[in-house]
Amino acid sequence: MLRLSGEGIEGKEMTFGEALKRLRPLRFELGGGWEYDGGYLDRLLARVGESDYYIRLPIAVVAGALDAPAARVRFGTPFLLRHVLQHGVGPMPAHPFFDAQGLSAMWNQFQPPKDPDAPIDEDRWREASEAVVQKVREALAGAPVAG
Repeated sequence: MLRLSGEGIEGKEMTFGEALKRLRPLRFELGGGWEYDGGYLDRLLARVGESDYYIRLPIAVVAGALDAPAARVRFGTPFLLRHVLQHGVGPMPAHPFFDAQGLSAMWNQFQPPKDPDAPIDEDRWREASEAVVQKVREALAGAPVAG
């Protein structure tokens, strides 16, 4: 995990609906495994070999429940996360309508990452990550304060 600059993001509050409206154009979506009291807005930064690099914006619910657009959320410190993917884990069933490559892709998408928090080459990824975080700052600037 690589912590990124939270300046202008960390502690900012708004409705969940407003956050999605401002961040979806930057390809951020609510990540899996969220709870009603918080979660992450994730964006795939890059896919290199067997590794996926995600920028994560932690959000905590201040009022309401995360599945409601009117829920008030507070942003935490953004970070970059690297997942090392598993490929070809377990036996793959035969299927009469899919070729081996299509079935493999469909089957492997549900495999957990081999390493969900793999080491990151900071020199290589810091600049690209911070550039996206700057766009997040700009997207959130002037957002109406949740009340």
